[in-house]
Amino acid sequence: MNLLNFGPFTLDLDRRVLLREGTPVPLTPKTYDTLALLVRNSGRVVGKGELMDALWPDAVVEENNLNQQISTLRKVLGDRAEEGRYIKTVPGHGYRFVASPALPVSDPPDLPVPRRTHRLIPAAIALILLVAGGVWLWFSRTPHAPVSQPRSIAVLPFKSLSGGDEYLGLGLTDVLITRLSNVRGMIVRPTSAVRRYGQEADPLAAGRRLHVDAVLDGTIQRMNDRVRITVRLLNVADGVALWGDTFDDRFTGFFAVEDSISERLTRALALRLSEEERKGLTARGTSNLEAHQWYLKGRYYSTQWTVEGFTRALEAFHRAIAIDPTYALAYAGQADAYYRATTIHLTPQEGVPRARAAALAALRLDDGLAEAHAALGIIKFRYDWDFAGAEREFRRAIALNAEDVEAHQWYSEYLTAFGRVAESVAEARTAQQIDPLSPEVAWDLGLALLFGNRTHEAVEILKTAVDLDPRFWLTHSFLGWAYSEEGKHDLAYSEYEKARALDDNPDVLVQGILIAHRAGRTFDAQRMLDDLLQRSKTRYVAPFYIAAAYISMNQNDRGFEWLQKALAERNELLVFIKVAPSFRSVRSDLRFVAALRRIGLS
Repeated sequence: MNLLNFGPFTLDLDRRVLLREGTPVPLTPKTYDTLALLVRNSGRVVGKGELMDALWPDAVVEENNLNQQISTLRKVLGDRAEEGRYIKTVPGHGYRFVASPALPVSDPPDLPVPRRTHRLIPAAIALILLVAGGVWLWFSRTPHAPVSQPRSIAVLPFKSLSGGDEYLGLGLTDVLITRLSNVRGMIVRPTSAVRRYGQEADPLAAGRRLHVDAVLDGTIQRMNDRVRITVRLLNVADGVALWGDTFDDRFTGFFAVEDSISERLTRALALRLSEEERKGLTARGTSNLEAHQWYLKGRYYSTQWTVEGFTRALEAFHRAIAIDPTYALAYAGQADAYYRATTIHLTPQEGVPRARAAALAALRLDDGLAEAHAALGIIKFRYDWDFAGAEREFRRAIALNAEDVEAHQWYSEYLTAFGRVAESVAEARTAQQIDPLSPEVAWDLGLALLFGNRTHEAVEILKTAVDLDPRFWLTHSFLGWAYSEEGKHDLAYSEYEKARALDDNPDVLVQGILIAHRAGRTFDAQRMLDDLLQRSKTRYVAPFYIAAAYISMNQNDRGFEWLQKALAERNELLVFIKVAPSFRSVRSDLRFVAALRRIGLS
């Protein structure tokens, strides 16, 4: 028997198993290979280049991949880097396995036992090996029984080990999240919540921040026509691996890999699925792998919130649809990307009709897509002023997928516009429970409270939103607005300046005009208004912003002139004028009442 002992561990080189006091320890094949290579060279410094050449003979990988394997080993062995009880880092060179002894276990000497017992020893050893093999098989395919069954999970972005295929990692994450979200009784963090945890994230720390019971962590590597995916399901409370596996297949078998991970993960989570849920777990919108690849790329780029990101996302969705015109998910992704692009680099006249057409195409192909209903709902709400239709779409999206955070956010905004404060706050809090670390979600809650005249609560929530991401301009801008409502003008102006330093856009400028005017800084307010008007001569500035700026400075006649232009263009923020504090001073003006009637808010 080819066994190596060190501390409480035994490395079985024949069966490729690591045992701790006789109990198998789940390791991915690559992590096992790393350990075996180090143990076999016990006492010798094994260079990083030597390790990488041995572990990845057919691929060019970064040193970070090796560091990840060493980090995983240290966690499994309970060996902190600064201690180096088993694995010693030799700076600038590599690693040395220092535990002693790490020697083959010799066959046990014959003992003076009765003759008939001695004859039973081979059979007993065989039985022990058989049981041990069964235990290992059970551990490799079945989760360790946790203290309590996980009821919430975060699927972290799969770390790419090969350059140029980053979209596959986040794409696979998105697919698994979508499938698990359709399982009743399981809370799954959305893609928007996990996407910030990239290559270097500590999975357990991420799980604690996301307030989940378990995290799924993994790597993905594409080598020519093959793809290798390793996964591990970790219990956040104690770091115990509940399940782990490796999937190695030709890239043409990527669909089968997605299905296998989904099925084995639900078994590891001990989920009991209905027949409908079981079918949904392996459902896919296309049978064409190339179309699926382009869809994954579209989802990857659309999460970047940049002009380049949305441009590439739209191109990817176009390609997916060209390859498979029946791919409903690609149409839904296209609808979402077009709508979001109108807030960055497309005018509503360019983006909204395309977003609407894509959402309707998705629903004609599959009426059960929550994201398509949500996309259609926000278009009906903000641009069509079909408020009854918008509410139906939001409710339908939530009924189809209660974990759709955007559906809850957008429905909250809808309720805010109609002054349904308690309902709006409740929807925003539901979104926050799904995605507790999102500054955008916290902003939506702040919006509901601010426009619902619960200003002090809005300040506290918006301060929390700023803490979640100090670089997000919108939360600084609205926190300044909320401070202004409380009469805290110095704090308000400070937040406005932070917002403008992060993103000098018309929305921030209008908030600055309101804040400066209320603080008695009339010269500053007029200077900002002149800046806004000057910008509108060379680039598109929504008339709504200029109308709001004039009204904030009590220049109401000019404000209503621009409000008429905003109405003609159906500017998306018009739906909030009934409750926005900046229009409070003109609510009794007959021109304002007429505007409400025209929008359908009277």
